[in-house]
Amino acid sequence: MKLLYFSLSSLAVLLLSGSATIAQTSFDAVDGSLEWRFKVFLDDKEIGWHEFRVDPQGSRIKVETEARFDVKFFFITAFRYQHRNVEAWDSTGLVSIDAYTNANGDEFIVQGERAGEHFRLNTGQTDTKLPAELKSFCYWSPEILKADQLLNSQTGEYEPVAIIERGESTIAYQGESIPARQYDIMVKGLPVSIWYAVEDQRWLALESLTEGGRTLRYEPVVLPARSVVNQNLLTLLD
Repeated sequence: MKLLYFSLSSLAVLLLSGSATIAQTSFDAVDGSLEWRFKVFLDDKEIGWHEFRVDPQGSRIKVETEARFDVKFFFITAFRYQHRNVEAWDSTGLVSIDAYTNANGDEFIVQGERAGEHFRLNTGQTDTKLPAELKSFCYWSPEILKADQLLNSQTGEYEPVAIIERGESTIAYQGESIPARQYDIMVKGLPVSIWYAVEDQRWLALESLTEGGRTLRYEPVVLPARSVVNQNLLTLLD
């Protein structure tokens, strides 16, 4: 169980930027919000969920993420993970972050905001000045593919990354197969694979390997409506 804890905990660090009831709507025409909701699997076993909500607020974007994983062996919980994060973005990049994580009892807090020529970041243990223009692991935005460093919302580390394009395939969603393009984000030697729709660059799915060789997979339950992503929000980050 100890090996599973460390392999999943370190993988969860890589996956984060950032309710248990899965709704059947993804785009609110009134407030313009976008939602992504995923079931999360470890190999073929469902272990939890991860949700993202992106809201336009004038010239800024508010992003809220929440995740929960519970891995059990028989009736014993071997690993429990909870993550909440609220971020603000503008055309320059990340404006502020307020994140809390509990990884099997280990708590992490990451808070920061842009201040003048720097982004001030505090983890409770360190107070760091980062470049003013930066991005977190914002899988919901294809702009992530232009980055060479990304802020980890669990640890507060500013991680070097490499992006590799892997080609086209399809992602199953609500009875249809969506043409998609796969990219690998390489972080500390581990790939996080993400898929974007060929038609409109919507984020569709995610998959990665744990250090123990098991597969963590995000299966889409709710995605933003076709073509609304770039038209309504993500072009703000161009």
